[in-house]
Amino acid sequence: MERTLPQKSAERLFYRERYIMKILILSCNTGGGHNAAANALKKYFTDRHIPCDITDALAYISENFSKLISNGHVFVYRNLPKPFGVAYRYEENHPPKMIYKILSNAAEPLYEDIKMKGYDAVLSTHVFSSMILTEIKRRYRTSVKTYFVATDYTCSPGVGDLDTDLFFTPHKGLNKEFIQRGVSASKIVPCGIPVKDAFFPPIEREKAREMLQFPQDARILLLSCGSMGAGPMKKLATKLVDRLDKRSYLVVVCGTNNRLCKDIRREMRGRSNVRVLGYTSQIERYMAAADLFLTKPGGLSSSEAFYQRLPMIVINAVPGCETRNLEFFKKMSLAETADSVDAIVDLAITRLTDKKYLAWASKNIAMHFSQNPTQAICETVIAAQSPGKSKEENNQ
Repeated sequence: MERTLPQKSAERLFYRERYIMKILILSCNTGGGHNAAANALKKYFTDRHIPCDITDALAYISENFSKLISNGHVFVYRNLPKPFGVAYRYEENHPPKMIYKILSNAAEPLYEDIKMKGYDAVLSTHVFSSMILTEIKRRYRTSVKTYFVATDYTCSPGVGDLDTDLFFTPHKGLNKEFIQRGVSASKIVPCGIPVKDAFFPPIEREKAREMLQFPQDARILLLSCGSMGAGPMKKLATKLVDRLDKRSYLVVVCGTNNRLCKDIRREMRGRSNVRVLGYTSQIERYMAAADLFLTKPGGLSSSEAFYQRLPMIVINAVPGCETRNLEFFKKMSLAETADSVDAIVDLAITRLTDKKYLAWASKNIAMHFSQNPTQAICETVIAAQSPGKSKEENNQ
């Protein structure tokens, strides 16, 4: 009788015969940015016929643990931003030993999964998952290459202690900070935060406005505070709409915060120049159509705006890594801010009507963000593994 391989072994053999590499991307459900970056990377790999999976790293401890961390993060992020900031500042000056110890429980099951499924390289879009990979390198002898993809414009707590092959960072202006935190200069690859390919090339404003049915001569202000709808969005929307003239539109994107979306829609009822959205899959079109973006300094959403050349005013809604993002944006003249809701509204109205400023800001952003970061990261990983794309191609 003919012998057959078990399903998992047969799957692994198939990949080994056909493909030169198989990729695992680890993320964590602590905000939408990490998962969005992971999805952008996966699409690039799979579009090039390179097998790629995305997994929640925290689930290797347990599904319940992952849900606890995810739900807890959302609650604190939305409702307790100041304590969140205090904890972050503490971690900046104290190695996160307790967190590392907890996460190390995931090392063995993750290592076994990597072996069983035959992954050749693992990318991580969160410091937590990279901590697990660091523990794997300490415990086991493995040839699997690992990569950390930073999704904020700072070297976050714990990153300097990671053992990984390369660190993909958002901007060369952060090299000094990463080195000071303990990262080897030879391992730093400043290429940007990966965003979905809909941002490349940037969508033309006229086309975006036509698709979204906005007047071509309108002024459009886009307000959004990340996937969780954090910050004083309702106050900002209420004050902004009273200051906008008839030629100006306000677009409010509330993300997954359904309660906020309902509240603002109720508040804006009857306003023909206001659109209030929940989660939208067309954010790149709204960014392309807008003249100015009012947002919090999240790594992913800011990067999307940068690659669309969209001038920004940022709100320091959640102290922590986003405070560091804001500091970097100000240093590089990539965004402006103000100290209060009223001051932010004043600044937004002033900038929205200043064509010279908007043109300069857009040009300055383009000088800093020109290459496709998703392509740069994936091609670096592919090149490190092999110059070819598949064993089938290499044998032709």
